[in-house]
Amino acid sequence: MRTTVTESTTVTAQAQAKKEDNPSFFSKEGDGGVFAPEKPFFSHYGVSGDSFFRPEPQAQTSFIQAKSNFGLPNVPYIRENGGTIDKVVSQNATQTVQTTLIPRAQHLASPVKKTSTPAIQLSPLSDQAKTTWENNKDKGKIFDLLRANGPTSDFDLYDFIKSIFPDGTDDLWLATAIISHGPEPLWPGGHLAERHRRATANKWAPEPGNIEGTLGKSSSGKHDVKAYFFPGQTDNRALVISGVHGSELSGVAVAETLLQQLSVNKTPPYYSVIIVPRLFPDNIETAENAPAQIGTASNTGRYTCGKNSCEPNRQMPALGKAYDESMTKAASGQTIEQENIYLLNLVQRFKPARIASLHATRKLDNAGIYADPRADAFPQSSGPNKGQHHALGFDSDERLALEMAKKAKAGGAKVPGNKLDTSAPNAIYPLDPAAAKAGDPQKREERTGTSFGAWGTTAVCDTTNTANNRPAIRVITVEVQTSKRSQDYKNAIEQANRQQEIEAHATAIREIFLGPTEVETATDPCAKAKSTATSP
Repeated sequence: MRTTVTESTTVTAQAQAKKEDNPSFFSKEGDGGVFAPEKPFFSHYGVSGDSFFRPEPQAQTSFIQAKSNFGLPNVPYIRENGGTIDKVVSQNATQTVQTTLIPRAQHLASPVKKTSTPAIQLSPLSDQAKTTWENNKDKGKIFDLLRANGPTSDFDLYDFIKSIFPDGTDDLWLATAIISHGPEPLWPGGHLAERHRRATANKWAPEPGNIEGTLGKSSSGKHDVKAYFFPGQTDNRALVISGVHGSELSGVAVAETLLQQLSVNKTPPYYSVIIVPRLFPDNIETAENAPAQIGTASNTGRYTCGKNSCEPNRQMPALGKAYDESMTKAASGQTIEQENIYLLNLVQRFKPARIASLHATRKLDNAGIYADPRADAFPQSSGPNKGQHHALGFDSDERLALEMAKKAKAGGAKVPGNKLDTSAPNAIYPLDPAAAKAGDPQKREERTGTSFGAWGTTAVCDTTNTANNRPAIRVITVEVQTSKRSQDYKNAIEQANRQQEIEAHATAIREIFLGPTEVETATDPCAKAKSTATSP
């Protein structure tokens, strides 16, 4: 069992005298402890001194801090789970210093108190890991156990992991990364890049993917917001989201079907991808609990509250601005809901090159697959187009959207908005402004605020904090015809036809969007669009 921790107002004089020689786990940045710039995490356990476990600027503002403050300088490690406060043990050469953790709301006002207690026993998690290993020597089960319980600062667990995985091996590297950051959907982008480098260079065995991580609790606290990671053939990254509007259940069905397809497909996708199938699970539940209203004008579950006060797709920062955790209001003035905070943090941390946002529409002619035009980071400063950013060129975005639409249609999906049977196929959502020529001001549909598509496709160039910089992301919007899923129909033939449409959309995403189609090239987010530039 884990050692019981008690509070005391003193630390022994011997511990005080040894403070500089043996810094505790909670030493502040610059004091020579684990957060000192030159000292990597777990360094006192003999792990090689590379930069992998040093706190990264983006990690300090990533979602993972919403779950735990592990790795954040000057703040005690805090983790709350079911109302129980975890207890963490830090060791030095002469004593065991045990720290009682305090709730997030109190930690700034209440100093951390320490006591000197001589012994440490195995933690329940390390006991479980030991039993798991002794039963079958299956390292995959060890990784699954770590993913289900990470991130954690259980040093006893880490000691056991070091006893079964040799120093310098990828197994130890991966296990340590999971202990530090949790499952892969919670990792900073740089760590995922290193994971892919190791997997490629050292020829890891094929991975099934479908690695689950929890971004956090829904606004009501009733549901987890889940994310699923599938390693790809490359480190090019894609993000797929659905459930932005809870009433659009067919879009959720497409994402869940995509999960199933990727899970059974032996060939990994070209892009490494994270899928968030139910971004607003509370609203989705509201829609599912009103089956008679699914697909009707009532739009039950579309919003958390009133349409104008909390439209989930209009809770984004201003165009060209990065999200940071101090931001509580969107450019529209709406409060950014918790689920969108998870999404924005995920984009900042994961840094996808392309995003597919899955929706549904009651307007049958508007169903289709569309691209948002990408634009540079610099708005017009004056004139009739003041505030508009400059188009980067739409050709490759259009080609990707239309290739997806052709694939979906061939599989049985309805995409009339793409006008594939005409001489002028369309890749712009019918209610959005036309794509501008490269270098010209790009108009946006912002009547009720900045949409996720407009924000994502506008580059960010932050001269005060370059860690916020990112190129314009390619954003594809899938509008499934009607919100009904196959189970929402009573007739067996209608159910089969609907399932065929759902699968056709999922297949188009898997084969075209996640395949090597119109692969993005590296671009400078601080480069201004030029009218003579070729389409990126």
